[in-house]
Amino acid sequence: MIFVTLLHGLTPKTGILLMNVLSIFKIIVLLFVVISGWVVLSGKTRVADPYVNFRNAFAGSSTSSNDYATATFKVLYAYSGWSNVNYVMNNVRDPVRTLKIAGPLGLGICSVLYVLANEEIDASGVTVAALFFKNVFGPVAERALSVCVALSALGAVITVVSRCMMWRCMAQK
Repeated sequence: MIFVTLLHGLTPKTGILLMNVLSIFKIIVLLFVVISGWVVLSGKTRVADPYVNFRNAFAGSSTSSNDYATATFKVLYAYSGWSNVNYVMNNVRDPVRTLKIAGPLGLGICSVLYVLANEEIDASGVTVAALFFKNVFGPVAERALSVCVALSALGAVITVVSRCMMWRCMAQK
C-alpha cells in the first residue's frame, strides 16, 4: 500500500502507466488461458482425457437453491469492478459517448474471456487457474501463476488507490 500510495503521490503518470500495463497483462494472461483450453480440447497436450468435463457435466450438482444464490452473488462480486468506471466519468472527455462505447465493449470482452476460461475445480483445494496450469503445463507453471496473481492484485490495488486519491483531489477543489 505504501508503494502504491507513493507511486500515485510522487509520479501519477507512472502510476497510470503501470495500471494500464497491468490491465493489458491481465487480458493477455486470460487470452493465454482461453487459447490453452482450446489447445487442450484439440488433444495435442499431455492431458489424458480432455473431454472428461463434458461427460455427465451436471452429475453431483447441488439441488439446493441456496448454493445457486451464493454462486450468483460470487459471480456478481467478481464483476463488481466495473462500477469503478462511474467514479471517474467526470474526468473523461465526452463521458456519455465514451460510456456508451466502452461500457458494453469492456463488459462484453471481460465476460466472454472469463466464461471461456472457466474450468472444473476438482476437490483439490486450489484455485481454478492453478489447477488448470498444473494439469496442462505442470507444477512449475502452477507456481509461476502465483506471480500472475500477485501482479493482478497489484493492478487492482493501484486502480483503487488511484480512484481514492482522485476523489480526495476533487473534494479539495
